[in-house]
Amino acid sequence: MDYYYSDGQNQFGPVSLEDLRTKIDANTLVWHEGMPNWEKASNVEELKTILRPTPPPAPVVLPKPTSQTNNDVKKIGRMCQKETWNCFENVIC
Repeated sequence: MDYYYSDGQNQFGPVSLEDLRTKIDANTLVWHEGMPNWEKASNVEELKTILRPTPPPAPVVLPKPTSQTNNDVKKIGRMCQKETWNCFENVIC
């Protein structure tokens, strides 16, 4: 069976199921003869076994504060108070 796929702007194909495996992910729109409409690949039963899992977004890891960072925060907090800004010590303005 020949498949067609789209990146949202361009249509590609026909391609074999084997070739399709390396070109799509779960959100790629696909169509083949007999389908009434384009569908996300994840909604096409015969494609579910060839889809690579999409990993969740990687977590954001913030660097641990150092003693220098803590001193900088305290310094900025004191500067805010001296300037009579609406700040509190240990809070960056």
